[in-house]
Amino acid sequence: FMFCIPSVNALFRALIGITNEWLSVVSFWMGTVVFFAWIGVTLLDDNTNINPVGVRVNTGFDSFGRALYSMFVASASDDFIQVFNPTFTQNRAYGLMWIWCLFLSKFLFLNLILAMIFETYKERFEREIKLFQRNQSESLKKAFTMMATKGPDEEDPTVSREDFFALITALQESPKTPSIHQGSIEYVYKAIDSDNNNTLEEAEFESVIDSIQKTFWITDKYSRLERVFPRFYTQQWVQTMKTWVWEQDESEQCKLDNIMNVVLLANTVVVVAESYYDINHITTYNNLFTVIETGFGVVYVVEFFVLMVCMSWGEYTSSASRIFDCFTTWLLFAVSLLYYLPVANVQAGLMHYANILRLLRLVRVLKSLKRVSKVAFMFKCVSTILSSATEILFLLLILLYFYSSIACQLFGGLLYQGNPDLEGSEYKEKQYYAFNLNDMTMALASWYVMLLCEYNPSIVDGVRHALKPWRHGSNPMWIIYPVFYFSVVIFAFELVCAFIIETFTELAEKERKDTNDEAEDHQHKTDRTDSEISNCSDDTEVDPLAKIADELDKQNLCFHYVNSAAATKAKIYKMMFE
Repeated sequence: FMFCIPSVNALFRALIGITNEWLSVVSFWMGTVVFFAWIGVTLLDDNTNINPVGVRVNTGFDSFGRALYSMFVASASDDFIQVFNPTFTQNRAYGLMWIWCLFLSKFLFLNLILAMIFETYKERFEREIKLFQRNQSESLKKAFTMMATKGPDEEDPTVSREDFFALITALQESPKTPSIHQGSIEYVYKAIDSDNNNTLEEAEFESVIDSIQKTFWITDKYSRLERVFPRFYTQQWVQTMKTWVWEQDESEQCKLDNIMNVVLLANTVVVVAESYYDINHITTYNNLFTVIETGFGVVYVVEFFVLMVCMSWGEYTSSASRIFDCFTTWLLFAVSLLYYLPVANVQAGLMHYANILRLLRLVRVLKSLKRVSKVAFMFKCVSTILSSATEILFLLLILLYFYSSIACQLFGGLLYQGNPDLEGSEYKEKQYYAFNLNDMTMALASWYVMLLCEYNPSIVDGVRHALKPWRHGSNPMWIIYPVFYFSVVIFAFELVCAFIIETFTELAEKERKDTNDEAEDHQHKTDRTDSEISNCSDDTEVDPLAKIADELDKQNLCFHYVNSAAATKAKIYKMMFE
């Protein structure tokens, strides 16, 4: 039923559409494997000599079927050393065959498959995006034509404020439209009406799609306690504390954040020292570390109350990082207090897990690292890739679930410790009993390992030995595992890898372009005279959302907005495929 999800279904149909191109390259790869399997069996099928390390030279090449499987394993997995080692140990001349085989099958054609899959997928997706944008533009023009009216004093038709509000209300009936709070429609309108004339021209109306895909909300700037205890807030030290919270420097860090960054740095040093003593089982300073950690816990609790005094709860919870800080602050403060309980078992358990819990607090250090441009760029890349590759990753998960279900039905209960049929298998030799197919969890883990390794012959060998009645006959594993490799590993998974590479490349190119543009703008501003700056200041375009935020800030309110996931994804796809 997962294929009924529209985005996954559309992606699956797009992948089906590039099957022909995929098969053309895969056929070359398979032809290379068959060709070198034929060469290998021709050279080695009668060579039953024992090499210097005691292994038969023709191991895996005593028949065409075994040679074909050996070449497949060498070309598809990381176990190629085990495949060519018997022949290469006997005679270095066999290395010439393996060099060409591995170069063509493992290096050239597999990477060619990766490039071809994404290029074909990209072309198909680009056509769909252009079609979507053309339909969207035509629909907006039709909607404007239907809604626009021309007043007696107007040269061009416009959409009135009331009609726009009615349109937004009607769009809320669609499940694909992000939910907009009734009180936020006013700010959507202000964001679109750039000239503030209470009517929308055609150019302004065309930006309605971007605006309705944002979520707007407003919070009180200051704490409600300020209205309850006004005399308390008139004191000088409280005003200074509010300045520490609200005034930001050039790096958008307030003074309180800078102080807490120093505290976090000290806390990091303590955690590293405490971990060192814990790993080396040195208990001399346990009591001292307990007191220090309790002190840090008190400092973080004090920070929380300072923020509660200086800002409203709505403003505090508008930031996901502050919510995380609140959770870790109170969790770790409670843990530090439990040290003082007169229960030995509780103290022993806390000592074992306390350092792991403290790492949660140190995640805050990443916020200060984001001020470094390179680190900020990597954060942006990771978040962008995760948000834009949702459908591809979800499709990969569906395929893993599908194969896990089949494997549980066919091979469940066969791979277990003590099964005599596993004697002589690589599966038993390497103790791979955790990677069984006895339930869905273990089956998913096994297929996941198979995916990351591209192909793991040891697990396959365990299944082959476990299916003793079919060991020399028609065995379903010879269908399931190759199909998994072709459909998931060198099709879906290669698409994910190519998508990540392409996204990173586009983001890096955009980052370089933005950096160069900023440098040019800065140089241009530096070269201008004061008179030129004053003459150009009136022509500078003001971001309507920033203007709304400034107006609300004068009323002691904070204006927030975020793009929806669909809008972010569309922006990324537009950057990649145009």
